[in-house]
Amino acid sequence: EFSEIVDCVFSNNTAKSSGGVWKYKPNAAGKQAPDALVVRNSLFADNDVSTGSTVGNGGAVALEASVRDLSFENCTFAQNTADGAGDALHAADGAAFTAANCLFSSGTGEELSAASADLFSHCFATTGGLLTDGVNGNVVRDAPGFVDPEGGDFRLTGGSPCVDAATELAWM
Repeated sequence: EFSEIVDCVFSNNTAKSSGGVWKYKPNAAGKQAPDALVVRNSLFADNDVSTGSTVGNGGAVALEASVRDLSFENCTFAQNTADGAGDALHAADGAAFTAANCLFSSGTGEELSAASADLFSHCFATTGGLLTDGVNGNVVRDAPGFVDPEGGDFRLTGGSPCVDAATELAWM
């Protein structure tokens, strides 16, 4: 079974563990999750995990260790916050996912919390943390060059370091 989430906006969500999306594969009998899930051309913006009493991870997305076959393609994660790990994305050790041509920009803390940088290809981050500039086509800079992030316009300006930095994916 294969599922897609395409051209969606997840914004202004607040939760204990994940602001925008919580993807898991339950083990309980009778509960089914898709064998593969692709999230494509979607925006995760202004999501927040600030619980006050417990630590919330993944301001936009939190992934359990049981996650398998999840892909983020051409997605933008902007201005998400978490009081725990990963302002944009937190993946528990063992989670199997990939991110290609994605932009992670929180500007406040570490955007990504995952076991390996090898899961990310041709992605942009504003904090070095997990990603290294130039490795796997990844770009690490101070700012992505959004048109008007305060006004919610996360399109890229012509001078953005992200312009022409992506790789062509099979569906393109």
